Amino acid sequence: MKCPEIAKNIVYLNLRGTAIEELPKSTGHLSDLITLDLKDCKRISNLLESICLLKSLVTINLSGCSDITRIPNISGKVRFLYLSETAIEEIPSSIGSLPRLSCLDLTNCKRLKNLPCDVSKLASFEKLILSGCTRITRFPEVSSNIKKSLLDGTKIEEIPSSIEYCFELEELGLQNCTRFHILPSSFYGTAIRKVPSPMKNLSGLSILQLRNCKNLKLSGVSIWEKLGVSTWERLLPLSMAIAEFQWRDLRFLRKLYLNDCSILNVPNAIGFLFSLEALDLSGNLFSEIPQNILQLEKLEYLGLRDCLQLRLIPALPPRLTKLDAENCISLRSVTSKSTGVEGNIFEFLFTNCYQLNNLAKKRIMAYALTKIHCYYKRLCNQIPSVVARESCLCFAGSEISKWFSHQNVGFSTTIQLPSHWANSEFLGFVLCSVIAFNKLHIDDWFPSEM
Repeated sequence: MKCPEIAKNIVYLNLRGTAIEELPKSTGHLSDLITLDLKDCKRISNLLESICLLKSLVTINLSGCSDITRIPNISGKVRFLYLSETAIEEIPSSIGSLPRLSCLDLTNCKRLKNLPCDVSKLASFEKLILSGCTRITRFPEVSSNIKKSLLDGTKIEEIPSSIEYCFELEELGLQNCTRFHILPSSFYGTAIRKVPSPMKNLSGLSILQLRNCKNLKLSGVSIWEKLGVSTWERLLPLSMAIAEFQWRDLRFLRKLYLNDCSILNVPNAIGFLFSLEALDLSGNLFSEIPQNILQLEKLEYLGLRDCLQLRLIPALPPRLTKLDAENCISLRSVTSKSTGVEGNIFEFLFTNCYQLNNLAKKRIMAYALTKIHCYYKRLCNQIPSVVARESCLCFAGSEISKWFSHQNVGFSTTIQLPSHWANSEFLGFVLCSVIAFNKLHIDDWFPSEM
């Protein structure tokens, strides 16, 4: 398909999803063009060199143009450059001459190797997405103004020390970086006196994603373990200081994803992440989590799914909204403190936790009921941010507790409500059901609800 000639005064050119094979030569004369959108133009293979003449161009979207193997030199006012799922192998060094470039999206550019050093010259650069670029082997040198850097699924092995100058960094994504093993740097075998901590200046970092980083060394603990048990015991105070120092550097972190990282021990110093709202440790190998997790007063989500060695949960933070401990087949005990519990809706999942003892279930139930009572008081005070919704609590079990006064075998039960039941003292309904599944592990189904 041939693209027709385009009016010279056009500002926005949207050809996304069309079957055009090339742009007309007159494109280079569109001096007022601000946006060029060629997303999912599968047949277009190359862009005109004259694109560099478009001085007003701000946005270029070539995402999904799977036949494009190279991009010409670009200059001018370009701020947004979307090149995801193209076949490009390199970025021209001229990218360093785009002082206003704010976002560069290279998602799933499978042929792309590494970025030119000129990227570090981009003073306005805030967002870099390299997720799925499987040939990227080194952490790119970027501007100190970078706010979001997603490197999921790349082959990088470590974060360079230069990251300590990225004062504005808010989100760092390293999911499925299976070769990544150093966070933030290795000090094994050195005469350490001062802890190297490239993370310490990242006070703005709010999201850190390290999913499926199998070789991750957490806070130096696994590095010290290499020295042997006796040496490890002798250096324990030092190693704990290291752990505390490095985790304190991330004290403004809101979301931390460490699932499937083969973690053997969760550092005690994780309790210093006072701003943490979501913590996902699912699919790891530790047997317990630190007692001081209770200090995480803002924590709302705790992911422990498929932690097959987990035996003890020592405390439940006061604001917890969702706890996913599904398939923790070794879990036996849960300790909870009702003091300071905040009333809110919740979802606590203990599906397939067959080793969970009765005392642990009673403690969880007491914790849940305390949250419900506190939640009810907030509703009664008519706080605008509090809405009436359901909560859910799930255990592995085969019978309904006796304190449920109306019970029946089957799919329904009938309740005779007393007169004037809907008064100010009415909390709500508590429902419990026992459900049998054909499979051991079922997602999105729960054997009981509260």
